[in-house]
Amino acid sequence: MPPSLSFLGEELGENKEFMKSALSFIEDTLMTAETVRVLPGFLAQPVEQYLAGRLSSQQVIFDALLPVAKQRLLENQLEKMGQTSPKHHDCIQWIVETSPKKNP
Repeated sequence: MPPSLSFLGEELGENKEFMKSALSFIEDTLMTAETVRVLPGFLAQPVEQYLAGRLSSQQVIFDALLPVAKQRLLENQLEKMGQTSPKHHDCIQWIVETSPKKNP
């Protein structure tokens, strides 16, 4: 099983746009961090906020993750009511199952 499927499940691990954005997000974050690191302290925060705001990859990631997370929560609720639902063995499911239940 490829690592992307282990971590993200089939819904996202096989989504090429999501995977491209995930890689871009990592690269962009590292570039932003290095840029900010060499700036004087008073410039670091405004420049970081500006650069972070220009990253489109995080919106693609959010837009892809949200429906998957909602579906997983719904499946958990259905399972608690006695209905069958697909079994997922990935990090997203682990987070759904182990996150605080009062204020997830």
